Amino acid sequence: MLKLPKRVIASEYRSLNPPPLTLTLGDHRAQSDWDQQWEAVWADLLAKFSQADVGLKDGPCYTPAVFSGLQRTKNTATQIGVLVLDSDTGQDFWPVLGRLRELMWKGFIHTTYNHLTDATVIAAAPYEEWCKTHPEGTIEEYLISKKGLVPEVARG
Repeated sequence: MLKLPKRVIASEYRSLNPPPLTLTLGDHRAQSDWDQQWEAVWADLLAKFSQADVGLKDGPCYTPAVFSGLQRTKNTATQIGVLVLDSDTGQDFWPVLGRLRELMWKGFIHTTYNHLTDATVIAAAPYEEWCKTHPEGTIEEYLISKKGLVPEVARG
């Protein structure tokens, strides 16, 4: 069980009107200048992430951090106001949502472009290296053991 710091009053986590949060927005994954900041209240976040845009994976993106300069690096991050967990393995989201409720944290789960594909791209070199120690192994076994995919997703 995660314990809240003593200096934080639990009611702050249950507040209906928490302070605004700031995200940094990008236009695509190769963004070089991360200078578009968006300040949002909870309702804004829910509205923005309630719809997944259909299109190429390389499109609008965000990071929960604010940076001291234009580069998106951990060394230039000055503030992170939102916890973001990325799950690409097909895990059931209900336990995560249940845990958020237990902790009395606000949260939501949204889907991204990854859910619009029926193929997984992997790097050849790590797979070939794995095959040296698993000569009878299958792609499905590799995806489960090395990538953490649930069997249903690994099977396709």
